[in-house]
Amino acid sequence: MEVLIRIKRLVLQGAIRYTLKALDEMASDGLKPANVVESILNAQTVAKTLRSRALQRHGRGERLYVIKSYDYRGTFI
Repeated sequence: MEVLIRIKRLVLQGAIRYTLKALDEMASDGLKPANVVESILNAQTVAKTLRSRALQRHGRGERLYVIKSYDYRGTFI
């Protein structure tokens, strides 16, 4: 299954958690969680895939997906 489709399905189910860093960035950009959800649901592709370098994730090889898209008001996120 394509990863973006899986991410969108999880978002629709409400299975989304925001890190403190993500919440801080959203606040500094004046965004609400709804803007992020709209952007993910509107996305056509995953912009890039990264490997987590967080110390807590040591050995897990967690992947991070960068999704760039617009919310319903046209704000690029």
